[in-house]
Amino acid sequence: MASPRLMLFFIAILGKIPLFISHKLGEMIGWLLYQFNNGMRFKVTRNVTRCFPTLSAPEQKTLIKRSMQETMKMVLEMPIVWSTPKTKRCHDLLTLHNKALLKDAYQAGKGVLLLSPHLGAWEVAIFWLAKHYPVYAMYKPQKKAEINDFIARARGDSGTIMVPANVSGIRTAIKALRAGNVVAILPDHDPGENNGGCFVPFFGIQTRTMSLVNELAKRTDAAVVFGFAKRLGAGKGYEGYFHAAHPDIYSEDRIKALTSMNQDIEKMVALAPEQYEWAVRRFRARPEGEAPFYDKN
Repeated sequence: MASPRLMLFFIAILGKIPLFISHKLGEMIGWLLYQFNNGMRFKVTRNVTRCFPTLSAPEQKTLIKRSMQETMKMVLEMPIVWSTPKTKRCHDLLTLHNKALLKDAYQAGKGVLLLSPHLGAWEVAIFWLAKHYPVYAMYKPQKKAEINDFIARARGDSGTIMVPANVSGIRTAIKALRAGNVVAILPDHDPGENNGGCFVPFFGIQTRTMSLVNELAKRTDAAVVFGFAKRLGAGKGYEGYFHAAHPDIYSEDRIKALTSMNQDIEKMVALAPEQYEWAVRRFRARPEGEAPFYDKN
């Protein structure tokens, strides 16, 4: 495991690479990783084949390869977003669709819960958001304090107020929403065993899903909006998409609410399935009695 100082050194170096070169390099590294057996290819393959069972074998292979390429693009573009002065950041390359939805929701004055799954260029999206709205972003702190501080400073430089996903952070998020602000959340984090999640379908698979969004929506009556930034061709920029959450997100029935949320995430993923973060063990937690999802046997 690289030391935090070494990681920060590489982030600084990668942050100086032009976006076009970064994306082309990500394509090459992703293609190379696809050629060999490795942990990343195993996780992407297991996720894609089980989430898209109706695709033919060649279609699944194409999606797996493209997913690995997009993952590496994401990895290499993050240092650019973090390291570039805020007046020159990638969000200037962002073209938006249905942005009136977010504007109208914000102007209603009840606060906005913006849900952006691990899809596309979410770092670019959060910097654009902070340029136009008062934003609180909930996050899971990094294990390495130096890395965590660096990322928090980079995001905070844009005006984003970083809020840890703990009890104190949830109180802050509630206050921010009641004051009419925007609170951004990655809704497809595994909440862990003791943090209020429950199993509901996601791409037809029972998936431990956070209940935080449903709780915040019920307690604050904030508008719930989904959004993400789709990565275009190498260095060509991004397209942002917004859509309103289904009303079931406010349901008192937690299963109904979380099922609805996952269905909305699936709709977003359908716009760029290769850009979802299939390289993580999203289905690691299983309902009692069910076999491990990532068992290699």
